[in-house]
Amino acid sequence: MPIISALRDNRRRLIEAWERYVLTDRDARTESPAPAGLRPEIVTSWERSADQVSAEVAAAPLADPDETRATWEATPLRAAVARIEPQLRQAAEDCGLIVAVTDPAARILWTCEGSVMRDQAEGINFVPGGRWDEGSVGTNA
Repeated sequence: MPIISALRDNRRRLIEAWERYVLTDRDARTESPAPAGLRPEIVTSWERSADQVSAEVAAAPLADPDETRATWEATPLRAAVARIEPQLRQAAEDCGLIVAVTDPAARILWTCEGSVMRDQAEGINFVPGGRWDEGSVGTNA
């Protein structure tokens, strides 16, 4: 499993770089160089998030559930998802994924997830109504 090991190592390095950079005082960040090996757009995204969202945010805020449901019912994407929903659900279950459809403002309108991911998704509000825009939860870069 060398690929999995490499992915874990890369993830660990990214988390360490994020912690060293983003959790540092803003003045200290501007005085020190960005972590080596990161693309500039990643660092820029981290900067935007650090200025907008506390690092302690553990879950997305939730939009109004009735409005979210009404938006999902009205969107043309609903018909498209309905056509392939069985395949999406099977892929989510087989691969341990979460499939989500959002509106243009990154509010989740619909999800399906494998059983392994269900509790984790609910714990961070990666559910219909979850607001996953950069201003609410930061970056996913």
